Amino acid sequence: MDAVCLGCGARVGEEPCACERLSSPYREVVPVLRAHGNCPRCSHDLLEEDYADTPLDECTQCGGIFVDGWILDRLSAARESRISLSLSLPDRKLHRETAVRYLRCPRCGQQMNRKIFGRSSGIVVDVCKDHGMWFDAGELAAVIEFIESGGLERAKRRAEEERAEEARRQRTQRATALSGPLSADTRADLAAEIVKALVEWWR
Repeated sequence: MDAVCLGCGARVGEEPCACERLSSPYREVVPVLRAHGNCPRCSHDLLEEDYADTPLDECTQCGGIFVDGWILDRLSAARESRISLSLSLPDRKLHRETAVRYLRCPRCGQQMNRKIFGRSSGIVVDVCKDHGMWFDAGELAAVIEFIESGGLERAKRRAEEERAEEARRQRTQRATALSGPLSADTRADLAAEIVKALVEWWR
């Protein structure tokens, strides 16, 4: 994040500012917040904020946050990063939508997809597959809490069970379709399908 000296107004970089060279008592370095587009919810500025060394684009008006894709990957993989971010986020009341509204990505302007995070969290987020995810006020903290409670692992197990059930259903359908006059080879295929279906069902 950029910074500026309040004493002389110079940007702080590799070269020392006038206050630093003169050891001025008025030297005070503060971060400069950079605008990163407009809020997809209320159109106010999105400013870059650092929470626990995690750069996030936060709306100055409604408190929503846009999280880049690479940051989402890091938070999913590193528990320490999630915990630190959760503790440093401002305490904001969870936003509740009164009407369904599709938002546009603040990076590319394309309409984002609405998804329930982790399938069972109850938190609807807006996703741009190329750039990241939008969280309304309070949603990022709620999502981190959901992850820490094992929500993603539960969702993964449920998805695996559903895929296995669908595979069993398709095998049963194929076996049922092999009806009518059967050749020796067809009977062998049918027997194999039935055995597979029974084994999968009783696992």
